[in-house]
Amino acid sequence: MGNLIARVVPHSDLSVDLWPPPPTYDPQRDIPDLTGKVAVVTGGNSGIGYHVARELLLKNVRVYVAAREGPKTREALKSLEEATGRTPGFIELDLMDLGSVRRAALAFLERETRLDMLFNNGGIMHPPPSLLTAQNLDAAFGTNTASHYLLTTLLLPALRAAHAASGVPARIVNTTSSTHGRAPGVFFESLQGGAERDRWLRERWGALVGWQLYAQSKLVGIILSNHLAKTHSEFLVSCSVHPGAINTPLKRNLPSAFQLLWKLALYPPSRGAYPLLWAAAIASPSEVTAQFIVPPSRHGLVHPLTRSKALEERVVAYTDGIVADFV
Repeated sequence: MGNLIARVVPHSDLSVDLWPPPPTYDPQRDIPDLTGKVAVVTGGNSGIGYHVARELLLKNVRVYVAAREGPKTREALKSLEEATGRTPGFIELDLMDLGSVRRAALAFLERETRLDMLFNNGGIMHPPPSLLTAQNLDAAFGTNTASHYLLTTLLLPALRAAHAASGVPARIVNTTSSTHGRAPGVFFESLQGGAERDRWLRERWGALVGWQLYAQSKLVGIILSNHLAKTHSEFLVSCSVHPGAINTPLKRNLPSAFQLLWKLALYPPSRGAYPLLWAAAIASPSEVTAQFIVPPSRHGLVHPLTRSKALEERVVAYTDGIVADFV
C-alpha cells in the first residue's frame, strides 16, 4: 500500500505520515560498527530519542542522553543499559531554559573532545500559548528551535574536531515535522511573551494558535538547519527529518479527542527512529545535507519560505540575538 500511495501522491499526508513506503534498510543490519564515535541525543529519555540512543549503543557509539533529570530519565538510562549492555552517558538539559542549555554544552565539552552525531530531537508539541520559557520566549520556538540552535552553536568545536579526527563530516539531525508546511510564515512578534503578543495571537490566529506556533517553530528550525549546513559545510552536514506519524509523549498537550485518534493511527516510536538513524549513519552526506527527509528515506516537500534568502538572514539574526548572552 505504501509504495502505491507514494507513486500516486508522494507528498500527501497519506504517504508522508500514515502509509509511507516500507523502509528498505534496517538499522541493526545496515549501520556498521561505530566504535569511537560520540553522539548526543536530546530527549533521549523517551519516545523516538530513546530508540535512537538504543540503536546507537548497540553499534558501540558513546551515547549521551541529554534530558531533564528525574525518575523518568533514570529509568530510561537503566533500560538502555539493560537492553544494550552498554552504559549511556547523561547530560542534564532543560530545553525551556537557555542557561541550562549552556550548562549542558559545557558539561559535555568537559567530558569529550569530539562529537560525531548531534540529534536535536527533544521538543514540545502544541503547548498552550501562555507557556513561556525562562527567557520569556514562546515555548514552541524556545524549546524546539532556539535551545537547539544554541546547543549546536556551543558544540561546533566538538563537531569540527570529529571531522578532523575521522575525515568524515559530523552530522546534525534535527527532528522536525511535515506540519512546518502549514506555517503561515514567521511572525517575529509571536516569539516573545507580553501583552502585545497575547493580543496579536488572539486577533490573528484565534483557536488555531497552538498549531500555528508549533508549525512556525518547525519552519524556523528547518531554516536554521539549512543555514548551518551551508555555513559549516567544510566539516558537517545538517538535515531536518520528519519521523512520520509517531505515538510519542509529545502528543500529551493535544486535546483528548485528538490524542485518541493519534493512538489509533500512529506508528510506535521505534519506527520513528528509522529515518533519523538513516540520515545519521546510513545515508551519504550528499543525500541528506540541507535536506528535509520524510519516511522512510525520501526528500520531502519543503515550505517555499525555507528557500527565501531574506527570511533566512532575518531568522538567523533574530535567533543569534536571542542566544547571544549564552554563547
